[in-house]
Amino acid sequence: FHGRSLIYNRATPPHVDAKDPPQNLTPVLTLGEYDEGWLHVPDLGLEIKYLPGTLVMLRGALLSHSVTYKGGQRISIAHFMHMYMFDEVGFAA
Repeated sequence: FHGRSLIYNRATPPHVDAKDPPQNLTPVLTLGEYDEGWLHVPDLGLEIKYLPGTLVMLRGALLSHSVTYKGGQRISIAHFMHMYMFDEVGFAA
């Protein structure tokens, strides 16, 4: 993975990871001290409790997703690789 996104104490609105290759899995780890959070993946009809220590692997380029925030100290770390990186090194994504 060539990039990381640090998401600190905020909700993430519904989105897709448009720059990622569709076959890639994006690992997202959440840490901190908080009581409530939900990962929503409406394309699959999923609502997943998003507690400290949760690690999800998501095809973010294909599946719309969002995360709620209700307070406390939360940091989420998303690792990613965008399409241009494959182009730069000559690999087909």
